[in-house]
Amino acid sequence: MTIEELDLTAVAESAARQLHQKYPQLEFTSGRRNVPQQAHAMAYNIVKTANRQWIAGTYKAAAKLQQWVDAHPNAKTIDDIAVGLQATMEALPEVELPKDQQAPYRKGFRHPAGNGKRRSHQGLHQDTARAVDVPR
Repeated sequence: MTIEELDLTAVAESAARQLHQKYPQLEFTSGRRNVPQQAHAMAYNIVKTANRQWIAGTYKAAAKLQQWVDAHPNAKTIDDIAVGLQATMEALPEVELPKDQQAPYRKGFRHPAGNGKRRSHQGLHQDTARAVDVPR
C-alpha cells in the first residue's frame, strides 16, 4: 500500500513519510480501519496465530475484548470471532476502546517489521508501530 492509500490523519501520515524515508524498503500493509474492519483484523490474527490470548498480548486496553474471546470458546472462525468483537467494541464507551479505535477511527498505521508485539520507533507512538498483516 502507498502512504496515500492508508487514509491516515495528518500526524500519522507525516510519521509514515518520515519512517518510509528512513527505511525505504518498508511496506505498509494496512491503514486506518473502522470498527468492523478492526474486529475482523483482530479475529484474523487470533485464528492465524491459533492464540486465543492474542488480544491480551497485543493491546494494553482491550480487556473486555479478550474477555469476550475467553467467554466464547466455541467461536473459532474469523467470522464468528469478528462478529463478537465488533458487537463488544460497539457497546463500549469510547474511552474503553483500544486506543487505535478511539475517535472513532484508528489514526495509526501498521507495518510488517515485527510479530505483533509492542515496540517503539523514534517519533512514533507504540500503538502506531505494531505490525499486523491482514489481507483485505
